[in-house]
Amino acid sequence: MQVIQPRGPRLRTVDLEAIEPRIREPLAALLAGRDARQAFDLASGPLLRATLVELDGRERLLALSMHHIVSDGWSLKILFRELVALYTAFAAEEASPLPEPTIQYADYAEWQRRTLGTDRLAREVEHWQERLAGAAFDLDLAERQGTRAAGVQPADGDSFVIPTDLAARLRSLAQGEGVTLFVVSAAAFAVVLRHLSGREDLLIGTDVAGRDRLETEGIIGFFINQIVLRANLAGDPTFRQLLARLRDVVLAAFAHQNLPFEKLVEALRIERHPDRAPLFQAKVNFQNAPESAIELPGLKFQRLPVVGGVAQLDVILNVVESDGVLTATLEYRRDVLTPGGAARILKAYEAVLCAAVADPATSIGDFDRLLGDLDRDHRAREAARFSGEMADRLVARRRGLGTVGSRDGGGL
Repeated sequence: MQVIQPRGPRLRTVDLEAIEPRIREPLAALLAGRDARQAFDLASGPLLRATLVELDGRERLLALSMHHIVSDGWSLKILFRELVALYTAFAAEEASPLPEPTIQYADYAEWQRRTLGTDRLAREVEHWQERLAGAAFDLDLAERQGTRAAGVQPADGDSFVIPTDLAARLRSLAQGEGVTLFVVSAAAFAVVLRHLSGREDLLIGTDVAGRDRLETEGIIGFFINQIVLRANLAGDPTFRQLLARLRDVVLAAFAHQNLPFEKLVEALRIERHPDRAPLFQAKVNFQNAPESAIELPGLKFQRLPVVGGVAQLDVILNVVESDGVLTATLEYRRDVLTPGGAARILKAYEAVLCAAVADPATSIGDFDRLLGDLDRDHRAREAARFSGEMADRLVARRRGLGTVGSRDGGGL
């Protein structure tokens, strides 16, 4: 039974104006990060926390933390849009301009349970069981064995902007092969994952918005779903052939996207492990929805990143297209990858994209040799850097010991 709370959470305020100016912003960022990591009580709520940090007479930091069970990325855009409308109206002492919603998330949840009746649910489950038959549900990308830890793990990230000329050639490649940029991104990522793992049969996750009905476009809630793409890289295909394979995989997956992920995991009877997510540990997403600017009367807004998030998977590649610019960001678990390892993956991803647009007939074996050369160059640079650091430490140590002197009075 659904129980709707009579009123939302109160806005908490934190006053930092008495703090020394140079540490106000770092302290505010620390508070926001701590709030983002604080667990929610799903039994009693609330599932939304709002904190206003007062820095001085002109600057404020608004920190909003929501549990994923009540919102998704699409919901944030709705929230900001409605926040702007309400603030503008209330600042002018006017009533709320927002219309009453025709449906709520509770109505959607009830509709979903009705439409996913026994027969339809069984058909969806049967499709995915056939698609995933014989697949391996674990992909260990840890740089060092035995470093994976159980439970919630911290995340980190690295990113790079795809050069303009490369982005233009990627769009031409996608158009020429009859695929989307998402398929091109997923194919390149699959090549990198194959090189890292040695597997030719890969399960890669992706997110779908889950808002395939007009009525759901303006509702705040958790509509997003995860689907799995099975990438087959066997037989040393060319990149062009891999694109064709993945195009068919993506079309079939999106045609069966309405089966809730938890129902799929339950139906497949996957053995749970405390140190990894079920079904897949790598995900690729492509986002090209424009970011809406927040404009309020008398105020200027700037979005700030929150450091110290929680890892959902081992690696997540997010490719974002905004104003014609492509940016690739890799989120990763700190116990699985080091910053250097994450940078190496992004470098390999860029190398695959460059080779693919130069010649779509490049085979998986050719990519493997290319990435092997990159690995050797990376190890050589790391070894040289390590040797340089050790030499610097040795010189510093000798200088330090030389001031003391040795037994025979000479410097060491």
